[in-house]
Amino acid sequence: MLEELPALQTTKIVYRFGNRRDYTSAARHIGLDDQATQELLQFVGSDEGPVDVNELLTAPFQEKRQFQQHPTRYSDGSWPVFYSALERETSEKEIVHHYVRAAIGNPSENRRVFYSAFHCQFSGEVRDLRPKQSVWRELTSPNTNNPFCQDLGREAVEAEVDAFLAPSARAPEGTTVPVFTSKSLSDAEIDGEASFTFDNAQRQFVVTYVP
Repeated sequence: MLEELPALQTTKIVYRFGNRRDYTSAARHIGLDDQATQELLQFVGSDEGPVDVNELLTAPFQEKRQFQQHPTRYSDGSWPVFYSALERETSEKEIVHHYVRAAIGNPSENRRVFYSAFHCQFSGEVRDLRPKQSVWRELTSPNTNNPFCQDLGREAVEAEVDAFLAPSARAPEGTTVPVFTSKSLSDAEIDGEASFTFDNAQRQFVVTYVP
């Protein structure tokens, strides 16, 4: 199917959220004092601290033997994908759907979920799927475990395509950038720590940033 689309070389800034496992920063952000912070660290075992920012680029490509890889939109679980977006807002909506909603659980409990917001440079060969959106309706199907899209991902990996420019299923005007190669990513910078909560009055998720 990808033979219908031209190969394009492009350089873009892309956005993503990652988990730096910085328990101390998270504790400070929610207002815990020193004693409460130490109790938290004892509970989780230790403070792993923020990893090197560039490890956020390679994390999706690291083999995690202790976990079974699960299917995503552009992978059946057999190959890694670095999911990012051209817009920060698109990245927010995607992570809320895929991870934050489940992590928060019952919205009435007012839980917070923390991620590191970062951006990086992508440079490589892409196939732009957006012109096919009206024909390939599966691109924005609510069903993320989608064999059609996974076949596109398989073709990309076999053809050594670095990434797609794809319509977002969660942000109607947004563009996601599923990246298949770690070599095409560089120059990661943290934009801030993001706190996700659910606003019961507005019935929507809210994100705030701390530099």
